[in-house]
Amino acid sequence: MAAIDVGKAMEMKSQSRDKAIIYPTGDGRPLGEDESHVRETLSCIQFLQFWFRRRSDVYVIGNNFVYWNEGVPRDRLSPGCYVVFGVEKRIRPSYKSWEESGKLPDVVFEFTSRSTMRQDVERKFSLYEQVWKTQEYFLFDPNREYLTPPLQGYTLVDGRYVPMELAGNRLRSEQLGLDLIMSGAYLRFYDPVAGELIPTLGEASDQALSATRVAEDARSTVQRYEAENARLKAEIDELRRQRRGET
Repeated sequence: MAAIDVGKAMEMKSQSRDKAIIYPTGDGRPLGEDESHVRETLSCIQFLQFWFRRRSDVYVIGNNFVYWNEGVPRDRLSPGCYVVFGVEKRIRPSYKSWEESGKLPDVVFEFTSRSTMRQDVERKFSLYEQVWKTQEYFLFDPNREYLTPPLQGYTLVDGRYVPMELAGNRLRSEQLGLDLIMSGAYLRFYDPVAGELIPTLGEASDQALSATRVAEDARSTVQRYEAENARLKAEIDELRRQRRGET
């Protein structure tokens, strides 16, 4: 009997050891504390996905789990928005660094609120700096209630985060090749090469719609002119025939 019990115990132990480790893809928490945090999080993700749309080696997403220690599901964070250079652009249920040749996010954005402020400036700050070694870390407080100044940036220098200098309402991201601009409760992006503020996706959509309407109006005007010209030409031809006594 004892031998059987030992055999069963060994079998159960083997099954337990072989059982796949579960890496959750969500924790049931809301995307943001209020509308401004949800808006800024989604806007940042959507903008950067669009900005890097032509590059197949840039992955942009946010609000999903990033795992950095294989076999330890509790070692995870969920950044508001992050960018990874040098990995395939594809849909992932979660990001596991050991499946990406050890790559972790190069740029991270957090949109601070009452419930996240302490994590953003303490635990996450330390992990991004010392464990992930994320090259640039940006924090933005859209409600201007928890951070002073509301837009902050850090760059990794010799293994430590060094604060970026806020020039007016602007920070430079060397990793992204863009300037970050604080515009009230909105985070905007500026292209230093083109020397212009980049429209949001909503603004770009409105501009495209406006351009479409202008083009449609112009086409309609041309069609009216062409119809009027055809009518006048027909009248002139008729007058000429009448003068020649044609019927």
